[in-house]
Amino acid sequence: MNDYDLQDMSRLVKQINRFVLAFNRLRASHGLDFDDFLIVLAVVEINFRYKVLYPAPAQSVAAYIQMPYQTARRRLAVLAEAGHLHRSENGGYIVTNINLPKELLRAFRQETDIEPDGER
Repeated sequence: MNDYDLQDMSRLVKQINRFVLAFNRLRASHGLDFDDFLIVLAVVEINFRYKVLYPAPAQSVAAYIQMPYQTARRRLAVLAEAGHLHRSENGGYIVTNINLPKELLRAFRQETDIEPDGER
């Protein structure tokens, strides 16, 4: 059995708690689950990967977040129907509001800051 430092474990528990609280706030305010957040972030990354707007194909999204294709395809359709994504003419997806992924990242960065080793 591992020998745990109680201070390290206490910090870890606090970080987990902040992460869960941040996720729950975002879930409540946007109606998205964890997979939806990952999909939105993947779509944004693919949309702007080449410094030009590129619609994200379902296969690329699924591969990027290592999710089964059919699951990603269904979730993309739900996110598009909810207005979080737009389905382009070629079938790829584009984020409709760039503030959503910014808000997601900002919330997790602020709530889950991990103290570097040595800072106690």
